[in-house]
Order: sequence, then C-alpha cells, then structure tokens
Amino acid sequence: MNFLSHCITEGFQERKTRLGAVYLLPLFIMMGEFTTFIECIIEQMSQGRERRITASPWRITRKMLYMGRGLMEQSLLAEHILHLEKRLMNYQYQDFEMLLADDFVEFGSSGKSYDKKALLEGLKRMSTTDTITYTVTDFKIKQLASDVILATYQTFRHNDRKYALRSSIWQRKQGEWQMVFHQGTPTK
Repeated sequence: MNFLSHCITEGFQERKTRLGAVYLLPLFIMMGEFTTFIECIIEQMSQGRERRITASPWRITRKMLYMGRGLMEQSLLAEHILHLEKRLMNYQYQDFEMLLADDFVEFGSSGKSYDKKALLEGLKRMSTTDTITYTVTDFKIKQLASDVILATYQTFRHNDRKYALRSSIWQRKQGEWQMVFHQGTPTK
C-alpha cells in the first residue's frame, strides 16, 4: 500500500481524524494517482465505510465514483486508440502487420478498397524516404461493445494539403487492439 492509500485507509479507520478523502484528491491527481484514489474509495465503500466519505458542501457517492472511473478509463482508451492510429500513419510494415486484423478492409479516401495483404504489398514498394505528415483533429471514440471501438476523426495531410474524415473500427483480439475496418472520405 502506498502512502496515499494509507492516508485514506487511516482516515476511514480513525473516527477522530478530520482527513477526508476529498481533501486528498488534488494530491492524488498531482502525483498521477487518480486511479489509486478511486480504487481506495471504492474499497472503503465495499467495506461499509460509505458514511465517512463526506465533505461539505457535497458528498461523494458510489455512482459518482464509478462515473469518474468510467470517464477516466474512456479517456485512457481514447488516448491509446489515437496512439495506434498515429502509428499506422507512419506507414511502418511491422505496425501494419501487427495492428491490422487479418480480415481488415479499408475504403480509402481515393475511392479504392484495400485489404491487409494489398496494404502490406504496397508498403514493401514504398520508398523509405517517402514521408506523409498528418494532423489529427476532432478525435472521438464510441464503444460499440466491450471489445469493439469506433474511432472518428479528421486528418489534414500536409504533403498535398488535403482534408479527410476518417472512421476506424478496432476490435480487441487476444488482449490486443486491431483495426478491422477503416474509411477515409475526402472533404473540402
């Protein structure tokens, strides 16, 4: 148990202690331990200490904690999927091989459709000096199922100054996220 977890636990066990969990929240956030904070609070609530999780003028409820944890998990998942999308924008063969599902399908902004095999063959022919730079904006995810994510965003391709709306479907297979579908639609 780390120091912050210990503070919360002791604060709940010692009725005399005026140290409320809510007052520790900024310290947890500052130390990058928000997940630990939420987990400690939930553990204390599960042990019947819910009445002591109070702070004037408001009170933390179980629903608020689960909502907070859900939002945090959603945010971390969005960051992870964005990171995977950007890895694919670097056009590295090993990333395409690992991150694209075997049954992957793409409807490109060119109007052509591709599968994983066609993209891998294209990467073999691509010059290592060919670099394409993208800027990603309006990135959002929507969880379609526990192991399926829809990602939507806009790209600006700096090389030819073209915009595209993009959507990808990611599926978690054997613990790893893989893209199963992608579509790019040119805009402007």
